[in-house]
Amino acid sequence: MLECARKGELLSISLANEIHRLLMDRLTYDAGAFKKHENAILGSDLVTAPVSQVPMLMQQWIDNVEYQLEQAGSDDEGIEVIVKSHMEFEKIHPYSDGNGRTGRMLMNFLLLRTSNWPLIIKGQDRTTYINFLASDDLVGFVRCAKALLIAEKDRGERFLNKEKYQV
Repeated sequence: MLECARKGELLSISLANEIHRLLMDRLTYDAGAFKKHENAILGSDLVTAPVSQVPMLMQQWIDNVEYQLEQAGSDDEGIEVIVKSHMEFEKIHPYSDGNGRTGRMLMNFLLLRTSNWPLIIKGQDRTTYINFLASDDLVGFVRCAKALLIAEKDRGERFLNKEKYQV
């Protein structure tokens, strides 16, 4: 994924499936393949996409994300597109299991590809993150994501420049 982001590769179904396969290897029998049975998001009343529509919805999702990123006029607009796309991915819920981790990895792929830092959702922020998804709160999620990205950028820059910070 890092190499693909570095090369500026576009998002694709094969990349999404490969990320899912790697993340879910030995955890589920269908790693890397779209769901074959209906599923649900634990703790949410949201109805996920029907099995028969997943391939089409995923291709539309990818095309839409890439188009919107191309049209984004600023880093802030790009971040908003990526966060919104993550919420849309979770509504499709294309895999039988591992949708959250796959969706977050795809979000980070897009962030890294667009020269951002990854969005790290720590354990203490997990409930807030899930609440944003469950309540479809794009504004709150974008605000939170931007704050987390700033914190991760600061942390990353301190790490890269650790000699300056050593006493």
